[in-house]
Amino acid sequence: MEQRYFSFIRRWLWLIVLATVGAGAITFWISSLQPLTYEASTRLIIGPGIEGLNPDEKDIQTGGRLMQTYAELATTRKVLQTVVDNLDLELTADELDKLLTVRPTTETQFLTIIVQDSEQVRATNIANTLAEELVRLSPTGDSESGAAVVRAQMREQTLQIEENIANIEAGIAQLEADLEATEDIENRRSINDQIALERERLSGAHATLALLYDSLQQAITNQVQIVESAITADPLPSQTQLSVLMGAIAGLIIGVIIALTFEFLDDFTVRTSEHIESLTNLPTLAGISEIKGEDKLIAISDPRSPTAEAFRALRTSIQFSSVDTPSHSILVTSSIPGEGRSTTAANLAVVMAQAGHNVLLVDADLRRPNQHHLFNVPASLGLTSLLLEFDATQEDEEVETLVDDVVQVTRIEGLQLLTSGPIPPNPSELLGSSKMMALLSKLASQYDFVILDSPAVLLATDAAVLSVHTDATLLVAWAGKSRKVNLQQAAEQLREVNANLMGCVLNRVAAKDVHTRYYQDDSVAYETEPKEKSRFGMRNFLPRIQRIELRKRFGMPPAKN
Repeated sequence: MEQRYFSFIRRWLWLIVLATVGAGAITFWISSLQPLTYEASTRLIIGPGIEGLNPDEKDIQTGGRLMQTYAELATTRKVLQTVVDNLDLELTADELDKLLTVRPTTETQFLTIIVQDSEQVRATNIANTLAEELVRLSPTGDSESGAAVVRAQMREQTLQIEENIANIEAGIAQLEADLEATEDIENRRSINDQIALERERLSGAHATLALLYDSLQQAITNQVQIVESAITADPLPSQTQLSVLMGAIAGLIIGVIIALTFEFLDDFTVRTSEHIESLTNLPTLAGISEIKGEDKLIAISDPRSPTAEAFRALRTSIQFSSVDTPSHSILVTSSIPGEGRSTTAANLAVVMAQAGHNVLLVDADLRRPNQHHLFNVPASLGLTSLLLEFDATQEDEEVETLVDDVVQVTRIEGLQLLTSGPIPPNPSELLGSSKMMALLSKLASQYDFVILDSPAVLLATDAAVLSVHTDATLLVAWAGKSRKVNLQQAAEQLREVNANLMGCVLNRVAAKDVHTRYYQDDSVAYETEPKEKSRFGMRNFLPRIQRIELRKRFGMPPAKN
C-alpha cells in the first residue's frame, strides 16, 4: 500500500505542484489589483445609558431589544437613500448597503456602524451621517426639537404633582388630627367629608404622576445618542498573504482531486504489461508507441523508427514463441473496436515480408473492413468472393489459381493482400463454415504466414470462430483506453473455445515506456544495433536484451560483440 502511495505521488507530483503554484500566483495577481479598503466606525448608545435618570435593569433590557430595531432601521432603503441624498453619493441604496455592517451589542447597549469603502473620506462621512440619521429618527432628536421641550415640560409637571401630593398628604394628616381632637358630631361629620375629598384628590394626583412617570421613562429608554463619531477611516491590513495561502491550498486540493480522478480512471484501463499479465496471464510480446501521420504502415514509411523496430521485435517474439510448433496462421484481434488491431496486423505482415517470408494478409473483418484503406487498394474482390468460388475438393493448382485471381500484390515484396470483398449478411456463419476451415488450411500450405485481421472479440463471435481455425491468436490492447474488464473477458472467451493465445500487443505506449519498460532489465537498456551481413540473422531485428534472454532460453553461448 505504501508503495502505491509513493508511486502515485511520483507520477502526479508535477501536477499537484503546478496546481498549487499556479493557484497561488493567480491569487497574488488578483489581490495585487485590488484597491486599498478603508474602514470607519461610529458608536451609538441606545437607552438611558450613563446619563439616564436612575436606569434600572429593566430599562437596560428594553434598550437592548431596541438596538435590534435600530440595527434593522439603519439598513432600510429609506434611511440609506437619505444618506445618499445628504452626501450626494454616486451610489444606489443597494450599493451603499453592501458597504455597511451594523453590529448591535445587547450586553453594553452599544450599536456600532462600520463602513468599508475604497475612498477614505467617503467612508468616514457615511458612518457619521448614518448615525446622525438614526438619532434624528429617534425620540431623542435634536436638543432644540419639540420632543426635548415636551420632555422638559413633563419633568416640570412631575415635580409639581409630587409637590401637590405632599401638600395633600400633609392636609389629610392635619384633618385626621383635628378629627381626633373634637367630640362634636357635626364637626366630625364635616372633617370626615373633607378627608374623603382630599383622599380623592390624592388618588387622582398619584394616577397622574404614574402616567407622567411612564411617559417620561419611555422617552428616556428610547433615546439614541452618538457616543463616538468616526474621525478618519483607517486602511485595512493587507490580506494578500492570507489570500495567496488560501489560493495555494485550494490549488493543492484541486490538483490532488484531479490526480485522484485520473488515477481512479486508470484503474479501469490497461496501461502496462503488468496489467495485461495479471488480467490475462499472457505475456506482452511488444509495446508499440503511437503512429502519427496519415500513413499507418510505419514499417514502410519509416522503417528505421523505434516503432518499426518494435514491430520487428514483435515478429521475432512470435517466431521464437512457436519454435516447436510453428504458427503459420495468426489471428490478430482485440477486445473492442478502435484498439489498433488492423494497424498492428498490417505492420506485422509488412515486417514478416521484409524478413523474406511469403506472407498473406487476410482482412477477415466482414463487418467493417479496413485493410484496403491502409494499403489504398480496391475491395471489390476478396475473401467472400474467394469463398463463393472455392471448393474443398479442388486440387492445389486450382486453388492457387483462384487465390491468385483474388489476392492483390502490395508494394512490399513477398506480401499479398486478400481484402474482405463484398460484405455478407451472415459473417459469423461464413467464417465458421467448413469451407472457411478448408480454405485456411490451403492458404497456410501455400504461404509461410497467413495473418488474419478479425473483428473485436466482444463485438461478435467472428474472432472466436476464426481462432479455432488458426494456429495462434494475438490479442491487441490500447494503453490507457482498453478497459481491464473487456480485455479479461476477451481472453476468457477465446480460452473457452480453446484458442491458442500467443500473447498481447500493447498499443499507444508512451515513447519513453517503449524504450525502458518493455525492452530493458536491471542492467541492460534497449538499443538497436546496426544490421549485419546476414539478412535473417538475429542481430538484424532483435534488441540486445531480447537476444540475451533468448540465448539463455535455448542454451546458446553468449554472442561476441
